[in-house]
Amino acid sequence: MRLLSLSLFFVACGPMPQPNSTPDAGLVTFADPVTVNRVIDGDTFEVQRAGQSFRVRMKGVDTPELNSMEPSLPAEPFADEARSFSLAQVGLQVGLQWDSNCSEPFGFCSEGRDDQACFDRYCRKIAYVQLSDGRDLGQELLRAGLARVYRFDNEMFDRLGDYLNAEDEGRQNRRGQWE
Repeated sequence: MRLLSLSLFFVACGPMPQPNSTPDAGLVTFADPVTVNRVIDGDTFEVQRAGQSFRVRMKGVDTPELNSMEPSLPAEPFADEARSFSLAQVGLQVGLQWDSNCSEPFGFCSEGRDDQACFDRYCRKIAYVQLSDGRDLGQELLRAGLARVYRFDNEMFDRLGDYLNAEDEGRQNRRGQWE
């Protein structure tokens, strides 16, 4: 009887846990990681990569403007919420992903030109922002109703369908600006 109860004890306890030698499956490895220095507004960030700081404007989304460069203008509705949402999501690092029409994201930029695939007229790099868990921040802003799909000159871009679906989800669920 004693041998049976000891056997049951060891079976019930099971094997001793082993240290986890694999990385956390919930985190992703970024193809092009950058450190987030500052969230300027819901769709614009100041980041650092290889010792260089630059600004990134998210591809395909537009959040309400804070109007921080124009102190005489009030912030647009939901601008603070969009910035706070982005700030809460990004953490210390994000991954930048480039649209297929952007072949040289670290190439030359001409300020004031709108026909550059990798930059806007202010020479901000245009990229999708990947969060540490693999989610697309633009898509999350659209689902939350804190952004709208943005198509400069009615352009097509890689994630347009996904973004339109996410915006529609936010609208149908009456989130954010769709309340």
